[in-house]
Amino acid sequence: MNFKSLISNMINKRKNNFREKMKTQNKCPECRGHGFIIPSSMYITSSLECHACNSTGSYIDWEKGNNED
Repeated sequence: MNFKSLISNMINKRKNNFREKMKTQNKCPECRGHGFIIPSSMYITSSLECHACNSTGSYIDWEKGNNED
């Protein structure tokens, strides 16, 4: 196994573990269950609605939105 595939596997495992954690808590992985996203910026900005879960913060709604693609 080369270094590139080792790093890729590690990143995929971490991403899958995070999704499973959010699934058990029924939280959207994009906004972490808040329903909105606060962009990281050095300027003050307002929060944005989470379009991945339609601002519900629910994993089920996030999953529906991702399966439509």
